Amino acid sequence: MYKLFSTKLFFLNSFLFFLFISQNLVFGQIGGKTSLEFINLPTHARVIGLGGANITSQDTESQQDINMHIENPALLNEQTHERLSLAYYGYSAGISNLNLAYGHNFKKLGRFSNLAFSFQYLDYGNIESYDALGNSLGQINANEYSFGITNAQKFDAFSVGATLKIAGSQLAGYNSTGIYLDLGGTLTHPEKDLRFGLVMNNLGFLISNYSPTSEYEMPMNILLGASFKPEKMPVRFSMTLQQLFRKNIAYNDPSRSTTLDANGQVVVEEISAIDKAIRRVVLGAEIIFSKNFNVRAGYNFLRRKELILTAKPAFVGFSFGGVLRVRSFEFAYSRSLMHIAGGTNNFTLTLDTKKLFRKN
Repeated sequence: MYKLFSTKLFFLNSFLFFLFISQNLVFGQIGGKTSLEFINLPTHARVIGLGGANITSQDTESQQDINMHIENPALLNEQTHERLSLAYYGYSAGISNLNLAYGHNFKKLGRFSNLAFSFQYLDYGNIESYDALGNSLGQINANEYSFGITNAQKFDAFSVGATLKIAGSQLAGYNSTGIYLDLGGTLTHPEKDLRFGLVMNNLGFLISNYSPTSEYEMPMNILLGASFKPEKMPVRFSMTLQQLFRKNIAYNDPSRSTTLDANGQVVVEEISAIDKAIRRVVLGAEIIFSKNFNVRAGYNFLRRKELILTAKPAFVGFSFGGVLRVRSFEFAYSRSLMHIAGGTNNFTLTLDTKKLFRKN
């Protein structure tokens, strides 16, 4: 099989692979109606530092990131055995996102022995509640959660994986629950640090919705990505295309239009096709100083377009971070610049428990 993947033939196969899977990936979808949209949020330092979306970046065998199976189930492998990770993501206004991930190889299960588990908990904190007249009704609580189990299979240069997850939402006494399936695949060069990936997230259905009259659409997301580290450079580059399920992800904000017609009316400026296309792109780079230390940076075009202030765009849409490994511990930090008002921080701690608790 590997003989088919000489450098020239590998790129030819890669092109045909992407030509095939990219057909008819874009469908129409009306925004603003999805339930349980929180399960598309980034949860750990690596993906946040790389721009908020990445399905192909992974370290060498001894430093495999257990959290990356959350982004692409196909990135799970035996090297993540007994790796435990805890990530905390602090948003604005006291909102926090907690994520737990663990990988284990259950040898008795045979081919399906390599499993990973993940748990996400998004807490909105206590919110003041008021009636229609403005009278205080006290505080209400809102939170959302998901639990997933992942398995991946490797077939030479190809890997495929799936995550089955249940997600729930509790918003001031209104509840919603759904069951979803994530499907992912990767094509990896046998010799070079080059990987392509495809992920289809959140294929499933609701068990219950907030109310009988609530509208619902799946929080589906389709992503295509690639990562490549040149042989003579200590940098791994990544590019990810996100939201391929939606025909148009651009919001034309009329408040940003400044052109007036002859009658003094605001002329809404149309968003170009190139602008609409580039909003799907997320770029990332990892500078690998050593196997125990590297830094990360990313740029999210969609985030910048949606959240900048025209008068003062600053560095909105950029993100950065790094990781430090000491023996059985790995500490990663990332900061995402969400708005001119401030950014958000993520802290991720990973333990290699098989080394930590290994008997002397």
